[in-house]
Amino acid sequence: MLKVEALEQSYGSKQVLKGLSANFGSGLVHGIIGLNGAGKTTFFQCICGLQSYRGKIYDTELSSLKNHIGYVPTEPYFFPRIKGKEYLEFMRHAKGSERRGTKDAFTFDLPLDEYIDNYSTGMKRKIAFLGAMIGRSDIYILDEPFNGVDIKSNLLLKKKILELKAEGKTILLSSHIISSLTELCDEIHLLKEGVISKHYLPGAYNTVEEDMMNE
Repeated sequence: MLKVEALEQSYGSKQVLKGLSANFGSGLVHGIIGLNGAGKTTFFQCICGLQSYRGKIYDTELSSLKNHIGYVPTEPYFFPRIKGKEYLEFMRHAKGSERRGTKDAFTFDLPLDEYIDNYSTGMKRKIAFLGAMIGRSDIYILDEPFNGVDIKSNLLLKKKILELKAEGKTILLSSHIISSLTELCDEIHLLKEGVISKHYLPGAYNTVEEDMMNE
């Protein structure tokens, strides 16, 4: 189980996370929602060790989180003048993963011999997703993975997320498309004013949209 205890993070004098605490069980998809600026991306980056913070983040079954997270950021970064296939090779090397071919990439119909600089927003998101899937991570953090993605790839992403769930992975997922969360998630957490202010189980998903409209 991934546990977050009294998490705090600030940008200068502005405190974004204000003692956030939550538990995320394995084999489940956990949705994270909140208005723009609520701190979702900051929260994810803290878990990934990309930002400093106060509080505790740990997994009860892992000695360290560092090498056990697959992360798809909301705005993926790629080195200039790197081709799709080179990026996937880089990710394999970085994660110490054996070469497994490019079957998943061709499923997404990505032009791997082209520079990623020339990819559309949706294509960049898809190759970032493929990069995050390389290796054997126990935790997957997906920040707006459906943004700018075509319908076919959207369905493939959902299928892969459910496969990860079936494998017992811990999945944290954010999306501004509430229907995607209610379709995939075992629970949804509302991030507001730096803390998890509400927690929804499937039987209460019909209230999520109304609560967001009233934010």
